[in-house]
Amino acid sequence: MASTTWSTTVTIKNNNEAVQQMRTVLRRNRTAVPYRNGDVVARYLRHLIDSGNASGGIQAEVAALRPCAVSSRRKGLEQELNSLLAPPSPRLVQRLKQLASCTFGALVLLALVVTFAG
Repeated sequence: MASTTWSTTVTIKNNNEAVQQMRTVLRRNRTAVPYRNGDVVARYLRHLIDSGNASGGIQAEVAALRPCAVSSRRKGLEQELNSLLAPPSPRLVQRLKQLASCTFGALVLLALVVTFAG
């Protein structure tokens, strides 16, 4: 039978109280409780999936890596930081205009040098 590996992204919004409750559940089920909060969340998720598989009689290997926090500027994949369709910021427009002015000045200077040197 062929084996397929799946990968997914899970977003969990929690607070310190929720992490403490996860620690309590892990202790109650005689599972080693990690020190870091990210590791606690990963171990808790793995415990949930494993216990669900055991109750349903499913034999599936699960790997849960240490999750990382999502910054407040980016909430999910639907909001890209540098979207190509988003209008440019005023600061970017100003910097591009300055670059264009400097480039035009350099081009005029180069034309003068070529004209009088030749």
